[in-house]
Amino acid sequence: MRYIKWAHFLSLDVVLGAVLFQSFLYKSLLDQWPSMAILCALAAAVGFIYVMDRWLDNRLYSPEDERHVFFKTHPRQTAAWAIFWMLLGMGTLFYLPIYLIQFSCILGLFMLVYWWAWSQSWFTSVHGLKEFCTAFLYAAGIFAPIFVQLEGCTKPAVFCFLALHLIAFQNLYLFTRVDDLLRWLEIFTGLFLTFLAIYLQDFMLVVPFFVTFGIHVVLRVRGLGLRSSLIAEMAFFSPLLYLMYGIISK
Repeated sequence: MRYIKWAHFLSLDVVLGAVLFQSFLYKSLLDQWPSMAILCALAAAVGFIYVMDRWLDNRLYSPEDERHVFFKTHPRQTAAWAIFWMLLGMGTLFYLPIYLIQFSCILGLFMLVYWWAWSQSWFTSVHGLKEFCTAFLYAAGIFAPIFVQLEGCTKPAVFCFLALHLIAFQNLYLFTRVDDLLRWLEIFTGLFLTFLAIYLQDFMLVVPFFVTFGIHVVLRVRGLGLRSSLIAEMAFFSPLLYLMYGIISK
Protein backbone atom coordinates (compact mmCIF):
# COMPACT_ATOMS: atom_id res chain seq x y z
CA MET A 1 0.00 0.00 0.00
CA ARG A 2 2.89 2.35 0.74
CA TYR A 3 4.24 2.01 -2.81
CA ILE A 4 0.79 2.67 -4.28
CA LYS A 5 0.69 5.90 -2.24
CA TRP A 6 4.17 6.82 -3.45
CA ALA A 7 3.13 6.23 -7.06
CA HIS A 8 0.10 8.44 -6.48
CA PHE A 9 2.13 11.19 -4.79
CA LEU A 10 4.56 11.13 -7.74
CA SER A 11 1.57 11.39 -10.12
CA LEU A 12 2.47 8.15 -11.92
CA ASP A 13 -1.27 7.45 -12.13
CA VAL A 14 -1.70 10.78 -13.93
CA VAL A 15 1.05 9.83 -16.37
CA LEU A 16 -0.54 6.46 -17.12
CA GLY A 17 -3.98 8.03 -17.54
CA ALA A 18 -2.59 10.57 -20.03
CA VAL A 19 -0.87 7.84 -22.04
CA LEU A 20 -4.05 5.74 -22.14
CA PHE A 21 -6.19 8.68 -23.23
CA GLN A 22 -3.72 9.60 -25.95
CA SER A 23 -3.67 6.00 -27.22
CA PHE A 24 -7.48 5.89 -27.25
CA LEU A 25 -7.87 9.25 -29.02
CA TYR A 26 -5.07 8.55 -31.49
CA LYS A 27 -6.65 5.25 -32.47
CA SER A 28 -10.23 6.55 -32.63
CA LEU A 29 -9.44 9.77 -34.54
CA LEU A 30 -6.54 8.63 -36.75
CA ASP A 31 -7.22 4.87 -36.94
CA GLN A 32 -3.64 4.08 -35.97
CA TRP A 33 -1.62 3.62 -32.81
CA PRO A 34 0.85 6.25 -31.60
CA SER A 35 4.51 5.32 -31.75
CA MET A 36 6.37 4.39 -28.59
CA ALA A 37 8.39 7.61 -28.93
CA ILE A 38 5.20 9.72 -28.87
CA LEU A 39 3.88 7.90 -25.80
CA CYS A 40 7.21 8.17 -23.98
CA ALA A 41 7.45 11.88 -24.84
CA LEU A 42 4.01 12.49 -23.37
CA ALA A 43 4.82 10.46 -20.24
CA ALA A 44 8.07 12.38 -19.76
CA ALA A 45 6.38 15.76 -20.24
CA VAL A 46 3.47 15.03 -17.88
CA GLY A 47 5.70 13.46 -15.23
CA PHE A 48 8.29 16.25 -15.32
CA ILE A 49 5.68 19.03 -15.31
CA TYR A 50 3.89 17.55 -12.29
CA VAL A 51 7.16 17.26 -10.34
CA MET A 52 8.07 20.85 -11.17
CA ASP A 53 4.57 22.03 -10.32
CA ARG A 54 4.77 20.47 -6.84
CA TRP A 55 8.19 22.03 -6.27
CA LEU A 56 6.90 25.44 -7.29
CA ASP A 57 3.86 25.08 -5.04
CA ASN A 58 6.08 24.24 -2.08
CA ARG A 59 8.35 27.23 -2.76
CA LEU A 60 5.40 29.62 -2.85
CA TYR A 61 3.18 28.15 -0.14
CA SER A 62 3.39 25.83 2.85
CA PRO A 63 2.48 22.21 2.00
CA GLU A 64 -1.20 21.62 2.73
CA ASP A 65 -1.87 18.09 1.48
CA GLU A 66 -0.06 14.76 1.59
CA ARG A 67 1.24 15.07 -1.98
CA HIS A 68 3.03 18.33 -1.28
CA VAL A 69 4.25 17.11 2.11
CA PHE A 70 5.71 14.06 0.35
CA PHE A 71 7.68 16.31 -2.01
CA LYS A 72 8.86 18.35 0.96
CA THR A 73 10.03 15.32 2.94
CA HIS A 74 11.46 13.25 0.04
CA PRO A 75 13.61 15.69 -1.97
CA ARG A 76 16.05 13.04 -3.25
CA GLN A 77 13.37 10.70 -4.55
CA THR A 78 11.46 13.47 -6.28
CA ALA A 79 14.67 14.90 -7.77
CA ALA A 80 15.54 11.44 -9.10
CA TRP A 81 12.16 11.20 -10.83
CA ALA A 82 12.58 14.69 -12.31
CA ILE A 83 15.95 13.64 -13.77
CA PHE A 84 14.44 10.38 -15.08
CA TRP A 85 11.59 12.21 -16.85
CA MET A 86 14.03 14.76 -18.28
CA LEU A 87 16.36 12.08 -19.66
CA LEU A 88 13.43 10.11 -21.08
CA GLY A 89 12.12 13.22 -22.81
CA MET A 90 15.52 14.07 -24.24
CA GLY A 91 15.87 10.52 -25.53
CA THR A 92 12.61 10.71 -27.46
CA LEU A 93 13.83 13.78 -29.40
CA PHE A 94 15.84 11.50 -31.69
CA TYR A 95 12.69 9.66 -32.77
CA LEU A 96 10.03 12.38 -32.97
CA PRO A 97 9.23 14.20 -36.23
CA ILE A 98 10.54 17.76 -36.35
CA TYR A 99 7.08 19.31 -36.71
CA LEU A 100 5.94 17.64 -33.47
CA ILE A 101 9.05 18.90 -31.68
CA GLN A 102 8.27 22.42 -32.92
CA PHE A 103 4.67 22.15 -31.71
CA SER A 104 5.90 20.85 -28.35
CA CYS A 105 8.29 23.80 -28.02
CA ILE A 106 5.33 26.16 -28.42
CA LEU A 107 3.50 24.29 -25.66
CA GLY A 108 6.66 24.49 -23.57
CA LEU A 109 6.67 28.27 -23.89
CA PHE A 110 3.06 28.39 -22.75
CA MET A 111 4.05 26.21 -19.79
CA LEU A 112 6.81 28.65 -18.82
CA VAL A 113 4.34 31.56 -19.02
CA TYR A 114 1.94 29.52 -16.88
CA TRP A 115 4.59 28.90 -14.21
CA TRP A 116 5.63 32.57 -14.26
CA ALA A 117 2.00 33.70 -13.86
CA TRP A 118 1.57 31.24 -10.99
CA SER A 119 4.74 32.52 -9.27
CA GLN A 120 3.35 36.06 -9.55
CA SER A 121 0.06 34.93 -7.94
CA TRP A 122 -1.95 36.01 -10.98
CA PHE A 123 -4.20 32.96 -10.82
CA THR A 124 -5.43 33.78 -7.32
CA SER A 125 -7.32 36.81 -8.61
CA VAL A 126 -9.64 34.80 -10.88
CA HIS A 127 -11.73 31.95 -9.46
CA GLY A 128 -10.77 28.61 -11.06
CA LEU A 129 -8.37 30.12 -13.61
CA LYS A 130 -5.36 28.01 -12.56
CA GLU A 131 -7.33 24.77 -12.86
CA PHE A 132 -8.76 25.85 -16.22
CA CYS A 133 -5.31 26.66 -17.64
CA THR A 134 -3.77 23.47 -16.23
CA ALA A 135 -6.53 21.39 -17.80
CA PHE A 136 -6.04 23.16 -21.15
CA LEU A 137 -2.28 22.45 -21.16
CA TYR A 138 -2.95 18.81 -20.18
CA ALA A 139 -5.41 18.34 -23.05
CA ALA A 140 -3.14 20.21 -25.49
CA GLY A 141 -0.21 17.93 -24.63
CA ILE A 142 -2.29 14.82 -25.28
CA PHE A 143 -3.69 16.19 -28.55
CA ALA A 144 -0.43 17.69 -29.87
CA PRO A 145 0.55 14.71 -32.08
CA ILE A 146 -3.07 14.23 -33.16
CA PHE A 147 -3.50 17.81 -34.35
CA VAL A 148 -0.11 17.67 -36.07
CA GLN A 149 -1.01 14.41 -37.80
CA LEU A 150 -4.35 15.80 -38.95
CA GLU A 151 -2.60 18.92 -40.29
CA GLY A 152 -5.44 20.98 -38.89
CA CYS A 153 -8.44 20.81 -36.60
CA THR A 154 -11.38 18.66 -37.65
CA LYS A 155 -14.68 19.02 -35.81
CA PRO A 156 -14.51 15.55 -34.13
CA ALA A 157 -10.97 16.28 -32.92
CA VAL A 158 -11.91 19.70 -31.56
CA PHE A 159 -15.01 18.34 -29.81
CA CYS A 160 -12.99 15.49 -28.25
CA PHE A 161 -10.35 18.02 -27.18
CA LEU A 162 -13.03 20.10 -25.45
CA ALA A 163 -14.44 16.98 -23.77
CA LEU A 164 -11.00 16.06 -22.41
CA HIS A 165 -10.43 19.64 -21.28
CA LEU A 166 -13.74 19.66 -19.42
CA ILE A 167 -13.16 16.40 -17.51
CA ALA A 168 -9.59 17.44 -16.68
CA PHE A 169 -10.92 20.78 -15.40
CA GLN A 170 -13.54 18.90 -13.37
CA ASN A 171 -10.83 16.71 -11.85
CA LEU A 172 -8.61 19.62 -10.84
CA TYR A 173 -11.40 21.82 -9.56
CA LEU A 174 -12.97 19.00 -7.53
CA PHE A 175 -9.91 18.82 -5.26
CA THR A 176 -9.63 22.59 -4.96
CA ARG A 177 -13.13 23.49 -3.80
CA VAL A 178 -16.71 22.22 -4.03
CA ASP A 179 -19.08 25.05 -4.88
CA ASP A 180 -21.75 26.16 -7.36
CA LEU A 181 -19.19 26.55 -10.15
CA LEU A 182 -18.31 22.86 -9.86
CA ARG A 183 -21.98 21.86 -10.07
CA TRP A 184 -22.53 24.06 -13.12
CA LEU A 185 -19.40 22.55 -14.65
CA GLU A 186 -20.80 19.07 -14.06
CA ILE A 187 -24.11 20.00 -15.72
CA PHE A 188 -22.38 21.58 -18.73
CA THR A 189 -19.95 18.66 -19.09
CA GLY A 190 -22.76 16.12 -18.95
CA LEU A 191 -24.71 17.99 -21.63
CA PHE A 192 -21.63 18.40 -23.82
CA LEU A 193 -20.79 14.68 -23.61
CA THR A 194 -24.37 13.85 -24.57
CA PHE A 195 -24.04 16.17 -27.58
CA LEU A 196 -20.70 14.53 -28.46
CA ALA A 197 -22.25 11.05 -28.39
CA ILE A 198 -25.05 12.21 -30.72
CA TYR A 199 -22.63 14.02 -33.03
CA LEU A 200 -20.16 11.13 -33.33
CA GLN A 201 -22.98 8.54 -33.57
CA ASP A 202 -20.73 6.06 -31.80
CA PHE A 203 -21.38 5.74 -28.09
CA MET A 204 -18.26 3.63 -27.46
CA LEU A 205 -16.09 6.58 -28.50
CA VAL A 206 -17.63 8.63 -25.69
CA VAL A 207 -17.69 5.90 -23.01
CA PRO A 208 -14.23 6.79 -21.59
CA PHE A 209 -15.31 10.43 -21.20
CA PHE A 210 -18.63 9.47 -19.58
CA VAL A 211 -17.00 6.97 -17.19
CA THR A 212 -14.34 9.46 -16.07
CA PHE A 213 -16.95 12.19 -15.68
CA GLY A 214 -19.34 9.91 -13.76
CA ILE A 215 -16.68 8.72 -11.30
CA HIS A 216 -15.84 12.33 -10.43
CA VAL A 217 -19.50 13.16 -9.84
CA VAL A 218 -19.82 10.16 -7.50
CA LEU A 219 -16.67 11.21 -5.62
CA ARG A 220 -18.06 14.71 -5.16
CA VAL A 221 -21.32 13.33 -3.78
CA ARG A 222 -19.64 10.83 -1.44
CA GLY A 223 -16.96 13.20 -0.13
CA LEU A 224 -13.25 13.60 -0.70
CA GLY A 225 -10.01 12.30 0.74
CA LEU A 226 -6.69 10.68 -0.22
CA ARG A 227 -8.47 7.56 -1.38
CA SER A 228 -10.84 9.70 -3.46
CA SER A 229 -7.96 11.50 -5.19
CA LEU A 230 -6.39 8.15 -6.10
CA ILE A 231 -9.69 6.91 -7.53
CA ALA A 232 -10.14 10.19 -9.41
CA GLU A 233 -6.76 9.79 -11.13
CA MET A 234 -7.48 6.13 -11.89
CA ALA A 235 -10.75 7.24 -13.51
CA PHE A 236 -8.54 8.37 -16.41
CA PHE A 237 -7.74 4.70 -17.02
CA SER A 238 -11.23 4.48 -18.57
CA PRO A 239 -9.86 4.28 -22.16
CA LEU A 240 -9.02 0.67 -21.30
CA LEU A 241 -12.74 -0.02 -21.77
CA TYR A 242 -12.60 1.22 -25.36
CA LEU A 243 -9.36 -0.62 -26.07
CA MET A 244 -10.73 -3.86 -24.60
CA TYR A 245 -13.94 -3.43 -26.62
CA GLY A 246 -11.87 -3.08 -29.78
CA ILE A 247 -10.04 -6.33 -29.04
CA ILE A 248 -13.19 -8.28 -28.09
CA SER A 249 -15.27 -7.05 -31.04
CA LYS A 250 -12.73 -8.26 -33.62
